Amino acid sequence: MAWRNVIISHHCKISSKLGSLLVQTIDNSYQIPLSDLDMVLIESPRAMISTHALSQLCDRNIAVIFCDERMQPMGQIMPFNGTDSQRAHILNQMQWQEERKDMLWQSIVKAKICNQAYVLAQQDVADYDDVAKLADQVVPGDTNNREAVAAHMYFPRLFSYEFTRGDDENPINSVLNYGYAILMSEVARQISVNGYLCHFGIHHDNVNNQWNFPCDLMEPFRPIVDKFVIENELKEINPETKRKLVDLLLTPCPEYHTSLSLAIGKYVHDCISYLNGSEKLPTVELEQ
Repeated sequence: MAWRNVIISHHCKISSKLGSLLVQTIDNSYQIPLSDLDMVLIESPRAMISTHALSQLCDRNIAVIFCDERMQPMGQIMPFNGTDSQRAHILNQMQWQEERKDMLWQSIVKAKICNQAYVLAQQDVADYDDVAKLADQVVPGDTNNREAVAAHMYFPRLFSYEFTRGDDENPINSVLNYGYAILMSEVARQISVNGYLCHFGIHHDNVNNQWNFPCDLMEPFRPIVDKFVIENELKEINPETKRKLVDLLLTPCPEYHTSLSLAIGKYVHDCISYLNGSEKLPTVELEQ
């Protein structure tokens, strides 16, 4: 079972040999069994990785994420080898019923709002119930946009009443964006493992976004990142903050009684099963 995430932050050469990832820096050399790896995040523009190492990582469905000049995750390698029946899965994906997509999106938004209220309650916010009540108002497809109303109430209560998500000058937003990007990459990996395409979502539908489906399914998990950021007082992007956010995926999540990565994997599978005809709507609300 994978249990390690690797962050490449310095000039190095990355290769693979005999089932291990080899990372060679100027001063040291590291050998990591591929079977231990869940993710490799490359944030240094001076890192060099061999095509053989990339093929070995893809073959094992290990996420490989690259960062931009601001060291924010900007893209990842997605393997072709999802499942043996990937073509059949993609044909199903193209024919998912609109009614089921709307019902699932309603469930996703309700879970997200409930999780936001849970995070506020954990931070002893007195009127957290005002946010929780919005969950019961969500309709199929969230056509009344309760998600946006909840966000407008949630973030000022969690951080400060001067806080806005659109403020690029606030370093907390950079921390959140980094955490969300790591979260989305894991959701995308799980979608690929199940044999489906990330391009076609159930709600997000941007022709310039190849991550529409992960953007849909990650939503209930965003409050977990928020909770982690505020409880660990992560106020700016630095190497330690990045390490903690990457490690969050493999950290035991008491509310789910498992790691966040495993919870995401089960949720992605259950969502796809529902879209393919299962009667049970998946739930991923945090348990107190």
